[in-house]
Amino acid sequence: MLVINYIEVCLGFAVLYKATGGVSELVSNFAAIYFSFITATTIGYGHMALTE
Repeated sequence: MLVINYIEVCLGFAVLYKATGGVSELVSNFAAIYFSFITATTIGYGHMALTE
């Protein structure tokens, strides 16, 4: 259940990132999901960053 909940949270944040346009480089749904999972796992590759 914990893994399923983690996936739900990451997908939920991906939807929020895409809907609000918080990250300008997110041009596809896959990019939003990728950014969400990378951010949630704190890997932080550094090639994308939040913009104001």
